[in-house]
Amino acid sequence: MKELNENHIKKRISLSSLKNPSLQLKALSFCNPSSVFGNTLFAEEKEITEFLKKNNVKVFFTPDFSEKENSIENLSRKIRCLLENGVSVCLGSGFKLFSGSSLSQFSSELCNKGGFSKKEVESLLQSM
Repeated sequence: MKELNENHIKKRISLSSLKNPSLQLKALSFCNPSSVFGNTLFAEEKEITEFLKKNNVKVFFTPDFSEKENSIENLSRKIRCLLENGVSVCLGSGFKLFSGSSLSQFSSELCNKGGFSKKEVESLLQSM
């Protein structure tokens, strides 16, 4: 990891197996990623959002509704929290094969159930 960091190689990480905020923060600090898959991110934790913003880490959200924590309501809340704290967020299509949901369905759900405007969702899609 040290060599990757020294050579400024971009890293994407998933925090899905880390089920508590302190472990996620340790992983972020250790890996120093350029982007992270955010469905299981503890977005409400101030230390995590500060780390993401300070280090310009882009957070990807994907249409993976296979777990309760990934309901559209929870993902919407996390996305909104990150945006309000100045973190770069975008939508991705990472787990379509497993979730059965497409990026367009995910975008539509954010508008219909998640409280996002069409313009906000378009912005999340354009930041990919």
